[in-house]
Amino acid sequence: MRELTGMEADQGLWARVQDAVAALSGVAGSVITQTSDKSDMNLQDVIRMDHQKVNTLFMEIENTKDPQKRQEFFGQVYKDLMVHALAEEEVAYPAVLGRYPESDLKELYDEQAEMKVLLDQIRSMSPASDEFMNAVQRLRDIVMDHVRQEESTYFSAIRDNFSSDESEHLATQFKACKSRLQDEMATMK
Repeated sequence: MRELTGMEADQGLWARVQDAVAALSGVAGSVITQTSDKSDMNLQDVIRMDHQKVNTLFMEIENTKDPQKRQEFFGQVYKDLMVHALAEEEVAYPAVLGRYPESDLKELYDEQAEMKVLLDQIRSMSPASDEFMNAVQRLRDIVMDHVRQEESTYFSAIRDNFSSDESEHLATQFKACKSRLQDEMATMK
């Protein structure tokens, strides 16, 4: 579970999110928890799992009136999206240079830049406010548009230009990058 959520499986509040992500993704627990290099998960699988998790977190924020829970869920969204975006920019996007339209790649980078700005703005808002909820909805819209593009055109570029082994290797690099970034983020607290 740490690989998927950044948290150990028995972390109370996050156990519910982890269960929901596993249910949404239809992925068996053993696949989620694999950490070996030969996990048989390609880059698209790993990125898709991140997308499903953050979508679940957005639903949790929208479905609670409790400002403390909103703040906790948003805190996880913040960490997950920042680490995911940075890992994509460091590993996933450079891998397709010359194999994916430059304008589409620029759009992915631009969407992530916009998302990071909004994440930082939301972080300073009161989770009890309408402003917070409106900003979270704007963020979700940006993220889901980004997800649609990645899961269609970007995933096609990976599928069309990389062998299964190469995509699995990229997944390993992506997960290692995320792990390093999560550790760095944890020391910044």
